[in-house]
Amino acid sequence: MFDIPIITYHKISNEKEFGLTTVSQSQFARQMDYLNSNGYKSICFNQLDSKNYLPEKPVIITFDDGYESVYKNAVPILDTFRFKSVVFIVSSFLGKLNHWEAVSFQQQFKHLSKDQILKLRDMGHEIGSHGKMHTYLPKLDNMALREEIEGSKADLEDILGEEINSFCYPYGRYTKRVLSFVEKAGYRYATTNPKLYNGILNPLSITRRSIYSTDSLASFIKKLSSPPHLNLTLLAEIIIQKGALASIGMNLLRKVKSQFLLDI
Repeated sequence: MFDIPIITYHKISNEKEFGLTTVSQSQFARQMDYLNSNGYKSICFNQLDSKNYLPEKPVIITFDDGYESVYKNAVPILDTFRFKSVVFIVSSFLGKLNHWEAVSFQQQFKHLSKDQILKLRDMGHEIGSHGKMHTYLPKLDNMALREEIEGSKADLEDILGEEINSFCYPYGRYTKRVLSFVEKAGYRYATTNPKLYNGILNPLSITRRSIYSTDSLASFIKKLSSPPHLNLTLLAEIIIQKGALASIGMNLLRKVKSQFLLDI
């Protein structure tokens, strides 16, 4: 299971943005064509329990945040190759605009609606949780942490009428305490930022590789290796993900400011 490459996208669109998380439709199509031409077959996390039925070269294609561009722009390309994906949803933002991308100068992007995630499920895509509010989990107290992790699971299960088994840590970051809450909530799989293999295998901290607008086909191919090896591609990815610290910091400051204004 841990040798299966997991690749992560955010937005698939030809519209320009200041950040690096929007992959163009043509770039995405080239990458999916490479997977198809080289014998990869997409699977979802909910298929991992049936190990005897996994394809020879499986790949898990995931989307963080559950943006509308996944439904509008990515799915038609996935359909061309009969690929399925796992879409991680921020349950309190269905049909709404996000507000946490500081590195995109607060550009806002629309999220999938309730009807769209139902259609994705009916098309064979897996729906996973990305929390209720896309909050940096390690800073939350236990009550708020439970609401983010258990509450988002309950939200999505109410909509879909089925169990939600996969979770994606917002910003790809977690602690042992956060992981324990994910385990108690009943998730079976959870993804996190890339890290070098340390001999510990845990289905609740599975390494995924993020695909950015700056990725060439060559770097995309390198990211299919699992577990990741220390190389320039991995170092570049880690550096890019440090940009998430700016978003985390700005959102924490915004929360402190809001609380200060309430107190005066």
